[in-house]
Amino acid sequence: MDSDFSEYTNCAAEYSKAYVAEYDRERFLNATRLSVLREVLGRQTDYYIEYDAVVEGEIYKLQNKYTISDNKQFENHMLISVRDVTESTRERNAKEKELSEAWVMAEAANRAKTTFLLNMSHDIRTPINAITGYTHLLEMNMDNKEKMRNYIEKIRYSSDFLLSLINNVLEMSRIESGKMELDETLWSVDQLNNTISSVFDEQIRQKKLKFISKKNVTHPDIICDELKLKQVYLNIISNAIKYTPEGGSVTMELGELPCDRQEFGLYRCVVSDTGIGMSEEYLSHIFEAFTRENSSTESRTVGSGLGMAIVKNLVDFMGGRWCHLCPYG
Repeated sequence: MDSDFSEYTNCAAEYSKAYVAEYDRERFLNATRLSVLREVLGRQTDYYIEYDAVVEGEIYKLQNKYTISDNKQFENHMLISVRDVTESTRERNAKEKELSEAWVMAEAANRAKTTFLLNMSHDIRTPINAITGYTHLLEMNMDNKEKMRNYIEKIRYSSDFLLSLINNVLEMSRIESGKMELDETLWSVDQLNNTISSVFDEQIRQKKLKFISKKNVTHPDIICDELKLKQVYLNIISNAIKYTPEGGSVTMELGELPCDRQEFGLYRCVVSDTGIGMSEEYLSHIFEAFTRENSSTESRTVGSGLGMAIVKNLVDFMGGRWCHLCPYG
């Protein structure tokens, strides 16, 4: 390419002014300078550039292809073809965005699971160390019934806590596998207080908490999946007890609301406590698996970070609705 291309620069400038979007014009002219074309086409057969063009007020993505003719009749001629790649570019960008978002989500999931494993390794060691330590003390004090009862009580509590951690992990795995099914039977919500008492009385006593239960239900007998419903309540109450400081209170209010559907009931349960609450940032992640509040106060509280994720999945699965309001303070 030499003198035969003397008019190319003027043609490129006119084309750029007529069609290339103003914000893309400088880049287009720099990339299609004659010196650039000489250098690139001196070592390869084709040269491509994509740019934004304005045609009748619409933005298009165009692609120019520059090629040196191999036809002897047109020796030293450069062929320039223009192709509309708007749709293919849009599809490519959409796929790249989708892949990027998937990668970000995968990275977030990997970080969450790594954090979960770190938390779990600590959380599992805590009750195991307690069980090991109190078992050793129990062996050394077999002749002291009062100490034996105390150590056995602490061993039992640590064992129950360890079992709850493992159960949460297994439950979340079952939920994510999509193998969950409803097993609906007749159950009375009047039994809920007894269930809560049997599970949490000892923790409530040890933390000197006040548990307040309020109920306003006209039809206590319902058809439901008793086990899953209990899991929801127990996970929420467990969370409230866990994050409520000594001497505080936990309140559960169960009420029946008007329902337009025959043979159906609408119930609302509100659980509140006098704990520190959660940050606005954490509230947006409260139902994500493997997440826990990172403040110094909460970081001293052990747990798998699965309880509220299990709650959300179970409530959604049973066709319920949930909301949360627990800011700091």
